[in-house]
This record gives sequence, structure tokens and C-alpha cells, in this order.
Amino acid sequence: TEQIVGSVRCVQETGINAEYMGIIINQDFANKMEFLKPQSHHDETKHKEEFTKAVKELPLEVRFKAVALENIYAEKRKLDEELEKKIRELQVEYEKKSQPIYKKSSQLITGQRLPEESELQELATYFSAEEIEKKSEYLKQEPIPNFWLKVLQNSPVIKEEVHEKDEEILKNLTDIEIRREENSEDYTIVFHFSENEHFTNKELTKKVICNKKDGEPEKFEGTEIDWKEGKNITKKKVTKKQKNKKTGQQRVTQKEVDAESFFNFFKNSSPVGEEPEDSEADMADERFHIDCDIAQFLSEEVIPYALDFYLGIIEDEDMYGGEEDYEDDEDEDCLLYTSDAADDLLCVDLGGRRIIKKKKT
Repeated sequence: TEQIVGSVRCVQETGINAEYMGIIINQDFANKMEFLKPQSHHDETKHKEEFTKAVKELPLEVRFKAVALENIYAEKRKLDEELEKKIRELQVEYEKKSQPIYKKSSQLITGQRLPEESELQELATYFSAEEIEKKSEYLKQEPIPNFWLKVLQNSPVIKEEVHEKDEEILKNLTDIEIRREENSEDYTIVFHFSENEHFTNKELTKKVICNKKDGEPEKFEGTEIDWKEGKNITKKKVTKKQKNKKTGQQRVTQKEVDAESFFNFFKNSSPVGEEPEDSEADMADERFHIDCDIAQFLSEEVIPYALDFYLGIIEDEDMYGGEEDYEDDEDEDCLLYTSDAADDLLCVDLGGRRIIKKKKT
């Protein structure tokens, strides 16, 4: 699951027992978790129907054994669920331990403090001797200009949602943080803004409400943005000409409609259901899945590793397959993502769950 993907990286970098982590990247576990495990009540019912039909078509001498095997493998699925739960708990634990790190980095980015001497290590790698001598002249307690705007512009998944009209507002974005809830997998993504000419809010939030069984997002609660007069970039006016059939006279009417904007992220969203019945429902369902991708990417990648995104050294093709051709999947094996595997494998998105595919040779 997405939580496992993020936890693998977290656990590897904190040096937790590698033998334990080997369980996670076990091929059988990966295939079972990603492809056979029902993802919803609808999927579970469909899986059961298909399984029952397939078993009934077996010869009698095999059918009894197939039923027995299914009950045996059910025990394995229970262990998988237990492992998944423990990894999610581990992720929450280490996320809490990371909070002081996020606070210190935020203080530097916003100009609330200067770097401590202990933080200025290996200067010779990045500066000449002459530049180091002038350190006091250049180190000022000021914000890093447009830090979070650049981070979002360089972030796969998110950058497609950032439009030119959003950029002016995002220059006022001073911090992004995750607020975890006690005894819950729910969390809130908080965007902090300085005073600006577009809205009065100091914070814009997106609460992620997770399914208690599998930890997956089941709905999002956003923020009502208090837009200043004429500054709402999530709306636009369209002009339409209407002709009177009897008189032939024309009149011009204006209608306000939704506009593409990153700030649509702060609206409420939830899944529509099995099959959206109309274009409006389809758009709402698409919005929910976009929110899932953004929320996951912010919490697992952008906030913990913001400097890499600011520098623009995160390559799309390394994370999501870039322009590689994946039309023929028959000879490709799928694994859960680990940072050790990143050099040889490409990370892609499949059904809202991040996995990786081996590069074609």
C-alpha cells in the first residue's frame, strides 16, 4: 500500500533490521498485497464471485484441495494485514520523531533564525575558501525567496496542477506541514501563507480522513477560502451569445464556471462510487483521486525531502517511468518500491498504489 511504500524508505534510512524489511520486498508478499488483496467491499465481492466460479469448474478431485488451499492462504492474508498495520504504526511513530527536524528546517526557510554552526558542515564542498571567509556577510536572517513555489513546481504529480495564475499566490506560501491526529491515521496538510492580496486566510488546510481498516483515504475535508473581491482564481466568467428566434436580436450573457487551479485542492472531495453516471460525477471522482495523489506525495515525499525538490534534482522518469514505453507488461516483474532498488527499477502508479517495474533490457 502507499503507507508501506513510504515506510520502506523511512525504515531503511533509520537502520531498522534489514532481515525484517526483507519480508516487505518478498515477491510473493508484493504480488499478494498489490494484486490479490481486495481493495474495497465491491472488489472483495467480485473477487469472491470469480474465485467461486473458477473453483466450481475444477475437477472434483482437485476442487476439495483448492478449497483447503484457500483456507490455508486466508491465514497468510491475515498475517499480511497484521504486517501492514504494524508498518503503518511504525510510520506514524517515526513521523512524530521527525517533527523537530521539520520545525528546524521551517525556521531556516522562513528566516526565523540563522544556521547553527553544527549545521554548517562540509562547507569546503560547496564554497571556496574566500567565500567561506565572507560567510557573515552573506548569512542574513531572511526567508529563502519562493522556496515552496519552486518545490511544488518541481514536484511530479503536483506541478501539473500548478497554473500560471496560481504562481503569484504561491509566492506567499511560507510553509507546508502535516498535523497527525492521536490514535488515528487521519492527518491534516496545512499550507501557511503570509498576508496577500488574494485571500484573508493565514492557513489553508486539507484533512485526510482514512479508512480504519486499511488506512487508505476515504474522503477529504478542505478549507473555505475567503477570497477578496474579484480575486477568486478557481472561478471564471464565460460569455455566451443568445439569439432570439422570433426577433433575431442577440443578447450577451455571462456565466460563472469552475476554473483550473491548484487551489481546487482545498475543496471537499470523496469517491463517487463504482461507476460515475454522468460527466459531473466523473469529474468529482477524478478530483478525489487527484487529491489522493497530491496528499500522498506531499506527506511522503515533498515535505520530508523538500530541498531536493527545491533544487530540481528529482527526475520524473526515475519516479514514475518518464517517457519509457510500458505497453507490453508480460515480461515485467512488479515489486514494492525501495530506495535500494531505485537505481535499477522505475516507479509507476497502478490503481492508486505506487509500485515499480523493472526496466526493459
